[in-house]
Amino acid sequence: MPPRTAPAPRAVPPQAARMSTPMLFAVLIPICRLFFLFTPLSQPSSLNLQRPFAPSSPIAPRNEEGQVDAGWKPKALVVTAHPDDEAMFFAPTVHGLGLAGWDVSALCLSDGNGNGLGHLRKDELYAGYKTLGVAEDHVTLIDNPQDSITTEWDPALVASYISDSISANPVDLIITFDGQGVTSHPNHRSIPAAISHLSPASRPRVVALKSPETVAKFTGPLYIIYLHLKSLPCLPIFQTNPAAQAVLSQVLAMLNLSPEEQQGLCTAETHVLVNDVRGWVMGIKAMREHKSQMVWFRYLYLLGSRLMWVNELEEVKI
Repeated sequence: MPPRTAPAPRAVPPQAARMSTPMLFAVLIPICRLFFLFTPLSQPSSLNLQRPFAPSSPIAPRNEEGQVDAGWKPKALVVTAHPDDEAMFFAPTVHGLGLAGWDVSALCLSDGNGNGLGHLRKDELYAGYKTLGVAEDHVTLIDNPQDSITTEWDPALVASYISDSISANPVDLIITFDGQGVTSHPNHRSIPAAISHLSPASRPRVVALKSPETVAKFTGPLYIIYLHLKSLPCLPIFQTNPAAQAVLSQVLAMLNLSPEEQQGLCTAETHVLVNDVRGWVMGIKAMREHKSQMVWFRYLYLLGSRLMWVNELEEVKI
């Protein structure tokens, strides 16, 4: 009798292989949503940007009883250097504040004419902000100082423009770059330098966009999961159960968080604004309004940058 051979493995039908990916997402997406629901991100107790409290606004109009007029919204000013900054770096903030009930306006300090495209970029700026929910009459463009990749602007001059803006239209909050300016562009870095020149008596609250490190900048939506993992110590089970605390400490150590950093995770000092998929798509649409800037590597940025998904805003104290 000839030896029996093992039957050949059955091939997986192509249709079944194609169905596995949608099924995987169908399982993972609800799990992620539940995880995000039960691990809310901590926000500074002094001000939650996602739940603005209009009666606390120092510029809110009040009646004789001291009550804020009905329909009043707290006001925020986004200060950037060039057209497209609002879409590339601040989209989660502009979109998120609008959803939370803020009245958002914008001040852009140049028309980005470094390559002779300023006449196009002006209209692109208005279109980009409109996509993010900010009307054209809320956007101010100042073509002085000139866009330059090599020159830092005079901070006193920049401060004068910001001061004029908030004098004409008082705001509760200014949002701009931090000292690194995300990309280390000298024009970006000039704005936080100018903030220190504002009069303390008239300067509103200021928050600056935290610049991510180069590699971490391109973690896309995965950074959202990282932020929620960092919020685990704030859950009651990890605050009262020693065994759970020990396990969590090991997990957080894998995230390169020192014991000192782990201790401070529940004392939030950073405002976090996160885009959902709809907000991310809106940010991409806003960037695509900047047609003069849409070279091939911009598309890679839109797909991979975490700043299209998450903005971390740190208080500026002077």
